[in-house]
Amino acid sequence: MQRPDPPRFTPDQTLDTAPVAWAALLSRWTDFARAGVAFPAEGEGGRWRASIAPVIGLQAVTFALGDIGRVAEADRPAALDIAEVLIRRDISRLHEIWRGEELHPELVSLVDDARMALAAARGMGVEWVVDVERFLAPDPVARARELVRAGFGGDFYAAAPGTILFRGAPAAWLAPGVEAAPWEGCVAAPGPGMRQVYRQLNESGDAVARDLVRRMDDTLPAGRPLLVPVVEEGKLVAAFDAGEAERWMRAQERLVGDGVVRVEVE
Repeated sequence: MQRPDPPRFTPDQTLDTAPVAWAALLSRWTDFARAGVAFPAEGEGGRWRASIAPVIGLQAVTFALGDIGRVAEADRPAALDIAEVLIRRDISRLHEIWRGEELHPELVSLVDDARMALAAARGMGVEWVVDVERFLAPDPVARARELVRAGFGGDFYAAAPGTILFRGAPAAWLAPGVEAAPWEGCVAAPGPGMRQVYRQLNESGDAVARDLVRRMDDTLPAGRPLLVPVVEEGKLVAAFDAGEAERWMRAQERLVGDGVVRVEVE
């Protein structure tokens, strides 16, 4: 008897972004379970039959982690710990079921999806993304002090004061995500990991070619990173000089002029 393909749900799918995929996944789970019941109790068929429960468990956790942003920030650490326990349990069950045999690539992919979803959820934070044509970053220290006084124990990255940013570029990143009003000219957007802005000049170095937005855990590109640490693990780590901020703004104006820099997201 031919084995059924285990259902798949990728870590970047959520209730909002993939309702059709979720419905299709439920249907595939049902088909997978029904087909598995007909498998013999011994041999490879028995292994696939025994794998039904941990496969469905891994996919359920992967799906739930994709929607972790809906969980209250105060409850998120406990939810993530529970998810990690469930993932470890189901992975252990699969390895026990397939002891002495190499895991099928499809099962390996399911395990990887769950681990990736957990890693992304643990890195969940909030971006403040520029929502105007041209944005001048304020001194972030005052907001950082407010966050720390309110009990914020995570990391806060922001553009240095005087940085000129453009629509679509992140101006700040908070992890874990907290309910804090973004700066005027920015909107808050939850995300599974910090993105950095790299300012890249043209070949002659006399003008900005583009601002490249890329995840921090991706390959380091050329260009000057514009977001700097302001709070690390709940401690204020930055201070900015007003004169330096003014000089930095003037230097950018010479490179940017009155125009708008292209923001490219990778």
